Amino acid sequence: MADLTLAQSGQEGTKVAHAVKLKEVHQFVQKDGEKPERFLSVKFSPNGKRLYATSLAPQARKVYLRAWNLDDRTLAWQQTIATEDKENPILDPDSCLKLFQVDVSPDGSYVLVNDWGRVQLWAGKKLVSKGWHDKEVVIHREGELAFELTVEVPATNERHIGWVSAARFLQSDGIQLLAAFGRPPTLRHWRQVSSLTLPPRPGFMNELDAKHESQTAAGFSGLLKENAVTCLAPHPTDSHLVGCGGGSGIWIWNWKTAKVERLLGPDYGKTRPWFVRIDVRPWVWVYDLEGTFSSGELCWVSAHGDESAPFAPSGRIVARITGVSVHNLPWQSEGFVAIWNHEGKKLHRCVHQGAVVGVACAKTAPWLVSGEFRKQVKLVEIDETPGPRERPVTLEYLDLPSYIYVWNLDGKLLALGEGHQAGITDVAIAPSDDLIASCGIDGTVRLWEAPKLK
Repeated sequence: MADLTLAQSGQEGTKVAHAVKLKEVHQFVQKDGEKPERFLSVKFSPNGKRLYATSLAPQARKVYLRAWNLDDRTLAWQQTIATEDKENPILDPDSCLKLFQVDVSPDGSYVLVNDWGRVQLWAGKKLVSKGWHDKEVVIHREGELAFELTVEVPATNERHIGWVSAARFLQSDGIQLLAAFGRPPTLRHWRQVSSLTLPPRPGFMNELDAKHESQTAAGFSGLLKENAVTCLAPHPTDSHLVGCGGGSGIWIWNWKTAKVERLLGPDYGKTRPWFVRIDVRPWVWVYDLEGTFSSGELCWVSAHGDESAPFAPSGRIVARITGVSVHNLPWQSEGFVAIWNHEGKKLHRCVHQGAVVGVACAKTAPWLVSGEFRKQVKLVEIDETPGPRERPVTLEYLDLPSYIYVWNLDGKLLALGEGHQAGITDVAIAPSDDLIASCGIDGTVRLWEAPKLK
């Protein structure tokens, strides 16, 4: 693999990083008519034999969940998981960036997707129970919808009506999951998703509906107050400790006691309004969070995008914005990855060329992968109306080629992958750490050979 030189600019000034170029081994391509689908999330199965991904087809107004076999790179199954209708009137690419995120249960039984007002659980494999005389009874075949966990989301504003903002499985015995939703945020915990056991009477299959085994964690709304939840991160080993990212910072809390155990970063804690004008001071948003270990010590890795820099994932034209200082306008999206120790001290800051909305950590080695979402602003029109604060401005957001980055936990850039022609929305690492997957709004899911790190 050849060396690749990339200029990076950040707070420390401009510096040049030399990194190994990643080898792309395969790509899955999906189109929505003549245009590409916009992939939202990607995840490996626990055994590494399947790859799951969600995507939005803007023209068809549908969202898909797909599973590919990694042995022969064929499509195993595909399901439509959302369609624009009266119950789901908006499938906006900006709003969907953190919706329809995929996760897989520790045993591979269920594939989870967060949605408007619900959490979907699809069968990741054939789910069976025992019927009369111990005869095997198929409850759900692979790729079938197993459960819809409906939640009542507080409709406090238009942007968050029905939004389940994050959902993840807990890494524990049995199948448990957490979901966060609403503003002010609420945390919902399902103790057990299903129980496939010997029936208590002949001919009866004992299948437990998860919505009857749910509870709301007390104190969670007061913990984050008015700040939305953008991601959940189960502790790598302890199912009781979960991380949460939001505009006000990164909180590590014990969901059983609803007490904060860590607050990452001294520069957080400000209230961030939903609609931010372009000329205001920078706001750093947390898009993803993962826990890992470095030299036996727990640390956290977070993905950030600067919301003061123009960042519209849909690439739509934003017309006639007033009060913009054109000369001071940041012309490209900005972001970084932060590495923290468990005491909340920031250890390293990994600078990217665009916003970072996805990060993943290797299981057996101290390295991580991140994907950037590069956007650029083009000034289309300016009305020379008198008054510096009253000039209407029309801006267009342009997609740029984006890269995936491999870093060690000391913040050193080790490898870089080229190929995505537009923003990268998620990354994942295979359980054996030999493959990296990335997906983006260019309609591709790409597989990369993980670098041989010394």
